[in-house]
Amino acid sequence: PLLRQRVPLAQLATAATAFAHDLDAPALEVSGPVEVRRAAEAFNFMQHRLRQLVVERGRALAAVSHDL
Repeated sequence: PLLRQRVPLAQLATAATAFAHDLDAPALEVSGPVEVRRAAEAFNFMQHRLRQLVVERGRALAAVSHDL
């Protein structure tokens, strides 16, 4: 059972590192035990929201720049 959790957790750590370097990193595969799947789903949601925030920030800065 421990190995079933260890592999997806290592993938989560790898995905987090990849996302830290590239906002367009692919979403994490949701697999493994329930707890690991929930962590992967939460990570994917966080990744999605952060991408949205970056896009919105860019639009806001473009609008302000245009007004200036």
